[in-house]
Amino acid sequence: MNSEYLIYIGWALALGGAFIYYIKSNVSIINEDTKELSYTSYYDITDDSEHYEHFQEKDSSIKETTPAGEVILLYNNDKNQFHYYSNNDIPYRYLEVVVRKYVLTYNCINLYVDVNKSFSNAKKEYYEKLKMKQEDNNVNNSKKVDDIFVQYKSYNKQDYKINHSNKPIKRDIIVLKRMGNLYEYNSNANIEKPKKTIGFSDYKNKVL
Repeated sequence: MNSEYLIYIGWALALGGAFIYYIKSNVSIINEDTKELSYTSYYDITDDSEHYEHFQEKDSSIKETTPAGEVILLYNNDKNQFHYYSNNDIPYRYLEVVVRKYVLTYNCINLYVDVNKSFSNAKKEYYEKLKMKQEDNNVNNSKKVDDIFVQYKSYNKQDYKINHSNKPIKRDIIVLKRMGNLYEYNSNANIEKPKKTIGFSDYKNKVL
């Protein structure tokens, strides 16, 4: 077996190994993308809340295992925001899924905000205002339009601006605040757990 043949075999093995590594890497990426896409579609907000009642906890929390780690989520009525505990950094898109599970479990759909829909509406409103502004500029710059028509048009545009243009674009989001890790949640739960009161007779029987 000559040296050229050995070199040929070596190159063939190297290329084969590189090809196999490439295939495995891409399959892994595809699997991860599919997994993420699948998880973010969990808990359809139009589902019947009765199907989620078994998730309820005594402290009105929700426990969920996301692709990024475990999460315990609660709602703070005083601050109108969701509080969560986790040992990991959880992406907002996963927390949004946990919120959907929460509002379905406790039948409080009004607390949920469809962030993507809210963003689309805000973007649509922005472009409508931009279009209105451009149309207004075109009217003011046109010299061929009758003066009376221009005044009438400007008046209506100005009236519309007073009622709409000065309003800020509403950007609804789900307010989330990380309160600590899971150990801190369990510690707080133990501290806040009510103590059982016992009578003197129970105390006497316990110590004697």
